Amino acid sequence: MPATTGAINPQNSNLGSSADKGLELSLSSINFQNKGGFSWTTDFNIAFSREHIVSQPNGITANVGQGEFNGWPLNVIYDNKKIGIWQMSDSPGISAAGVATAVSAQTTPKEYPGQIRVQDVNGDGVINASDNVIIGTFQPQYTGGITNRFTYKNLDLSIVIQARMGMMTVVPYLGSGGSSGGWAYLGTGRHTQPYLNYWTPSNPTGTFPMPDENNQSYLYGSTTTYQDGSWIKARSINLGYTLPSKLLAHAGISSLRVYLNCTNPFIIYAPLYKIDDGLDPETNAVGGGIAGQNNGNAAAGRAPSVNYSADPTQRAFILGINLRF
Repeated sequence: MPATTGAINPQNSNLGSSADKGLELSLSSINFQNKGGFSWTTDFNIAFSREHIVSQPNGITANVGQGEFNGWPLNVIYDNKKIGIWQMSDSPGISAAGVATAVSAQTTPKEYPGQIRVQDVNGDGVINASDNVIIGTFQPQYTGGITNRFTYKNLDLSIVIQARMGMMTVVPYLGSGGSSGGWAYLGTGRHTQPYLNYWTPSNPTGTFPMPDENNQSYLYGSTTTYQDGSWIKARSINLGYTLPSKLLAHAGISSLRVYLNCTNPFIIYAPLYKIDDGLDPETNAVGGGIAGQNNGNAAAGRAPSVNYSADPTQRAFILGINLRF
């Protein structure tokens, strides 16, 4: 702004635009109504949200440094895409020292069987920033929940299930970046570290690169931190019993219900459990991802992440009484 206005620093303005459309549906049903003392009702809901960037300042369509791309949600993963692990069959042969030679399909950087294979977008055998692609977003395809309530005479039971499906998340500790982030020395496969499915010549289906005691980090280490963040969880279970009113009348009590509630009792489905069965897939932090090998990033530090350094979802048990006079 002109100095004559008295302003010393620039003023921020909203020069871009975004759009967000969604749909939410709910359905309630009475499945059984007091049949032999038994009742069952269900509440179901599902929601869809589609947020995306419409335009950016000065007509640009992509701001790579900030991870912003027209037509995509504000938070995306933009990096080299891991498509597997280089196999022994990708090497032209074995050296005189008995070590597999560099793979033939990629010239720069040179890689060997057991290392991460990323997508060569233009097929030139060179992996660089031009091979970065949008891998996924942190926007769920849908969220939903279902609540079932059962009663049988004086007993009542309710079960609440929630889901968040079709989204990515960042799991920083699943990458090895040494001092730059991730779990230090993860690439060495040392003891007292996460038990991962490392690739070895005898385990060619391994999803993590072959351990190397001489190298704590590995090429394209950020790609192993991008995981499917979908989950279906039992959010709460509540079991109660209401004492018959005739037993309470002489004490001047109109109703008394004893209940036991469990919050976050168990996880029904989560792809992250295939990697680490002790990790809650529900995001508990923001940022903390490892910078990509070729100026890639996961939403420029805005990435919802799951990590051991943040507080996990707590499981709680509550025993209580509802008392009315």
